[in-house]
Amino acid sequence: MPGGPTWAGRRMEWSGYIGAWLFGLAFLLASVAAMRDRRRAGILSLVFAPIVGLCSGYSGSVFQVMGADGNPEFFLPDLSRVLLFWLLFFAPFLVPLVVIGRRKLAVFLFLILAVSAGLAFALSRWSWPLLGGLAVSAALFGVFGGFWLGTWKLGWTALVASPPRPLPRRMATMFAGCLAVALFDVVATVGFTIWRSTSNSLDCGWRQPFNQPISPRQRVFTARLVRVGHAQRVSGRWAGEWAIGEVEERFWGLGAWTPRFVLLTDNVFWEGETYFIDGTGSGGLLTEYLPIVETGICTRTRPLVYSTLDLHVLRASRDSSGARILGRVTDWRTGGHFAGLVPPTAETPLAGARIRLRGSTGTTILTTDQEGVYESDSLPPDDYALSIDLPDTQYAFDGTVNKERLLRTKFSEQDFHVVWNGTIEGGVRASPGGPARVWVQLENSDPGHARINPVFSRQNDADGRFQIGGLAPGRYKLTVNPYGPSEESPFATATYPAGTNPEGVHALEIGEGEHIKNVRLVLNLLRGRKLEVRVSWPDGKPVEGAWAYVAYQNTLAYESLQNAAYFRKTDHNGVAELHIFGDAHVRVFAEKMVDDSKTGAGSPRYSVPMELDPAKLPERINLGLSSKELSEIR
Repeated sequence: MPGGPTWAGRRMEWSGYIGAWLFGLAFLLASVAAMRDRRRAGILSLVFAPIVGLCSGYSGSVFQVMGADGNPEFFLPDLSRVLLFWLLFFAPFLVPLVVIGRRKLAVFLFLILAVSAGLAFALSRWSWPLLGGLAVSAALFGVFGGFWLGTWKLGWTALVASPPRPLPRRMATMFAGCLAVALFDVVATVGFTIWRSTSNSLDCGWRQPFNQPISPRQRVFTARLVRVGHAQRVSGRWAGEWAIGEVEERFWGLGAWTPRFVLLTDNVFWEGETYFIDGTGSGGLLTEYLPIVETGICTRTRPLVYSTLDLHVLRASRDSSGARILGRVTDWRTGGHFAGLVPPTAETPLAGARIRLRGSTGTTILTTDQEGVYESDSLPPDDYALSIDLPDTQYAFDGTVNKERLLRTKFSEQDFHVVWNGTIEGGVRASPGGPARVWVQLENSDPGHARINPVFSRQNDADGRFQIGGLAPGRYKLTVNPYGPSEESPFATATYPAGTNPEGVHALEIGEGEHIKNVRLVLNLLRGRKLEVRVSWPDGKPVEGAWAYVAYQNTLAYESLQNAAYFRKTDHNGVAELHIFGDAHVRVFAEKMVDDSKTGAGSPRYSVPMELDPAKLPERINLGLSSKELSEIR
């Protein structure tokens, strides 16, 4: 529940469990009673309707809205408000029963109570989350209760009569029915778990290696994947959002009764790979006891080729009174690291690398083993700095560990990813004028030298200088202002050297650890003109706080408007002032984030992009936001 394990959250959670049990119990009792007394079955259904409605309405009454800071806020109603809504909802149906013999008074009371309840629901923000559970349970029980009462009153006979049967046969029938329901529950639970599984493989980086359970529900083991689902084919291999894994090495969390095969959810799974699993039992009264493991966000679940350090800690567990700093040194020049939706490839360890661990009491030299792992244990809490000895042609970021973190976790993982130390540096100047502030983008365009093609993008310094390091050997394309000019940088998109075809020619080639200096670009200042943009809704009302974008021809933003970077926000009159630079054609469009009244989440609304010729640029244009949500515009 949102807000953590608070008393209100626990109460709402158990309210949902109780409502589900009462829902099934009511139908079971009413169905059994209907075989002998349909009037009693109808009364049972109508009596249970408000009780189940209260439980289900309360458990589902949390709603979320986006706060002023852009973060979600959850609202939980107190029990007194829920009881008031419950009484208002069922009162129009229950109160008239007291005077059922006086029809006019009953109708009058029903109308008065229904109008009063409708006004209260219309004015309250709790109506949407609360009314759903009340209405569903009332409708279902009302249909069955009305059917049984109606057929009893009309004297209809049963289509299928239940003949007398001996007690053993009745017991066997009941057992078979219970077994069928249990099997259906298991199949439905597994199916629903698979259906809602997503590729939540985000590694937040906060969970450190561990050698003991973090929580009672944690499951830690290794498993070879034999089947993946929701699959897509990437680089000739299948990847999915859930998988069936064959358990190989168990550490903790899996009981002796757990079968050999388990269902894994909520990650990116590659068929045929062996995974290190750091998950939890799926939360639920039934799923808790099924072989289902959620791997989710911010866990250490990953292919086994990336889990050398985890296995090192678990297999070589040692007693240590102090803190432990450990990590792995890998050669990222081979491109074998974990990078998005890319098939797993074993990382290349650097054995024998020297790590310098500096604290307040001195420096310790650590050496990596054959797996590239280094470790120092029994450390006193302190602030530490780590660095690796490398030749001039290689580079890796230094690491730091603070005292508070060691006191809190006892573990600190500091990995070193060694890359080539090639650099490109230079300067950009305006003509006429001094230094030019621009965005500099360097793209590796030679797949033969690197497994992935990184794009380095950054703004240069105030003096026009820029430097991009950590470059692998290969050929690179250098572009300035790849998304087009702006007020802060009124310069057109350009490549180095001037006149280079940005799609074909590779102007810069770097060797191992090579440093290219004195790359010089001189750019012409572009003339700017103002364009007033008015953004409105389909009914003509102005839109305050909309973003008005401009995308320039021959830039990354022109063909895919999702890349547009330069924008201005509209004022309370729906007006924004854009500056258009140069003579290139532009596309102007608007976007506005709108909160969904049902979910509280934001969703975008866009205008149709308008093509403009700078030679015929008007003073002002009008953009109308679409009433429909667009997932992508081009």
